[in-house]
Amino acid sequence: MSIFKFHPAEVAQPAHIIRMMSMTRIKKMLGLGGTLVVCLATAGCSNVSAGCSTLPKSVSTYVTANAGWSVVSLADLPRDDQDLWHQYHKDLCPGVAELKLYGPADKSIAIALIKKSNGQILEKLVLLSGIKSPSVPEEIVPATSVTTPFVVWKTRPGIYKDQDTSTNVHIANESIIYEKMESTSTQFYVEDGKLKSLLASE
Repeated sequence: MSIFKFHPAEVAQPAHIIRMMSMTRIKKMLGLGGTLVVCLATAGCSNVSAGCSTLPKSVSTYVTANAGWSVVSLADLPRDDQDLWHQYHKDLCPGVAELKLYGPADKSIAIALIKKSNGQILEKLVLLSGIKSPSVPEEIVPATSVTTPFVVWKTRPGIYKDQDTSTNVHIANESIIYEKMESTSTQFYVEDGKLKSLLASE
């Protein structure tokens, strides 16, 4: 069973989603105003596969075994999202996040995958846990119809506010952000060995 739902404005079917502060608001807070200067002639945005050209072996193995699915790449994103990704996550693949989800010795990988069919985009988020041997892929977000792809990245340990409960959550390890850029995001983290999610601040 999924542990969250998407915001209905972002997907074609119900599911739980977390809202985080939009990039537009972040830019204003940082004093960048409404203009984002990115993707100069020499910048990495010209390379639409930046960060995704060499995937971890376990990711390549999973994709090979799941015909029709591909890792979200920069080329799959709308131009505005490409610009934002380049600004905040330069040289990283928007469909792969390697992190220590379960602790310092962990090497987990979160993969955002899409499948295009009959004019629709299906997307799912898969976790390859580094603490399970052999690693058993876990769909933490099941295949869902989306308007444009979500991206995935990791964030550091810290205290995060759960907007749904208005409480602060201490997250001891790195965690996963599954984000519709400039819109909504879900943060997945581990507590007492269990995968959980929270609603972050807007």
